[in-house]
Amino acid sequence: MKKISVLFFILLTYSSYASILNISSQQGDIFNAVVVEKDKKKLHLVKVTGDGVTVLKSVSVLTGKAKGDKQVSGDEKTPEGYYRVMGFLSRNRLKEMYGDASKIYGYGAYPLNYPNALDNLKGKTGGGIWLHGVEDNRKDPATRGCVAFDNDNVKEVGSYLSKGTPVIITSSAIEGSADKYHRLFQDARQTVLKYLEAWQNNNFKDFSRAYSKDFKARDGKRLPAYLNYKKSLMDLYPNRKIAADKFRVFYESENEAVVEFNQYYSADNITAFGRKTLYLKKEDGAMRIIAEDFEQTKGWDVKSDMEVAKADIREPETDKTPVKEPVKQAPVKETVKAPVKEAAKEPVKETVKPAVKPAVPAKPVEVVIEDNTADISKEINGFLISWKQAWESRNIDSYIALYGDEFKSGGMNRTAWKKDKAKKFAVLNSVRVELDDIKIEILSPERFEVTFTQRYSGDAYSDKGIKTLRLDSSKGEMRIISEQWRAE
Repeated sequence: MKKISVLFFILLTYSSYASILNISSQQGDIFNAVVVEKDKKKLHLVKVTGDGVTVLKSVSVLTGKAKGDKQVSGDEKTPEGYYRVMGFLSRNRLKEMYGDASKIYGYGAYPLNYPNALDNLKGKTGGGIWLHGVEDNRKDPATRGCVAFDNDNVKEVGSYLSKGTPVIITSSAIEGSADKYHRLFQDARQTVLKYLEAWQNNNFKDFSRAYSKDFKARDGKRLPAYLNYKKSLMDLYPNRKIAADKFRVFYESENEAVVEFNQYYSADNITAFGRKTLYLKKEDGAMRIIAEDFEQTKGWDVKSDMEVAKADIREPETDKTPVKEPVKQAPVKETVKAPVKEAAKEPVKETVKPAVKPAVPAKPVEVVIEDNTADISKEINGFLISWKQAWESRNIDSYIALYGDEFKSGGMNRTAWKKDKAKKFAVLNSVRVELDDIKIEILSPERFEVTFTQRYSGDAYSDKGIKTLRLDSSKGEMRIISEQWRAE
């Protein structure tokens, strides 16, 4: 039977105690992370290594006014789960975006990627969840969902953060011994390895058992449809090689975890290498996959299928080269390759390396994080162009796709609006729309009100008036949730 090629280390010594166990990694991997405990109103900046977690700093924080996990936009709850820092918004940048209202964010803000892939699959809505500073003399003891804390601490903690820094938000941190730290890591890792072994060996029974009954794929497939699709691929391309390495495990609780790892996959139809993310939840006494994601490494070049099929993914030699956190790169689509003959069918053995002492990184220095938040005006103007073009094309599907499910206007909901517009589009031969004097008001980090002069002409009718659109981006895409027009 073929075995998954994976690098692991023999752990010779353990530290006696690890205060926080929500984040773990394999030997040689060193990185910074943030753990937020909502119940204790605490944020912990931590350093994670293969030996345990070291708390670098703990600070008091403010969280959402309402208790529990965030579910919908406006519920004033702080979400719980695994997130990443998306960048940094300085005080000046915030003022450009929000004017005087930006003072509530104090020194600056670190946006998080809420909603993440799992949140989206669960139908959670909302957005604009940040780690940020506070206004001078702030009296409100809670936020609308963000994590806020003292400006001096934001500056100090921020010197350890970069784009992609992991953030775990939980009701209460997992604490315990170093033995438990390693057990939690190995439990999650072994769950993934068994799943990958079943996949590599065409063991569809064990492969399907790895998934939760609540699983949902990125394209919306539910478990039965997804498994049918994977079974057809297994039957069509039975020979494959899978290798996994550089594991990191993030626990929201002992019943929910996220596992990230490098995955190399090669079959007769495709070869791909990238970062795989599996979202796990405990079901019937075992951790099972509820969601998954894959980001292919940009620019990765396979010199030859023969070389790759024989190669293992290996750690850098930590006693010769510095330990660096991998650079996260933008995802690209997987490239479908012409069928090739499998290079080798011999079982692949696990590669065992002696334990090595990880390099001790220098204390992180303060960094300036590039402001990677899209310019709001540019994004909205681009959206308006798409809306105008969809209207002028009289394509009802393209047009209505720009409207949110909660849309309402003049007593009509989205369904009634679509029906009304479809009738009008069907009898029109041409439509022309001109937009002028566009004004944008930012209502919240994810809601905007856009007012402009609209000139409309269609066949024998034309008018001019003031159009007001309210836009919402809480689900990741800009959508119209209300529309009003008045004659000028």
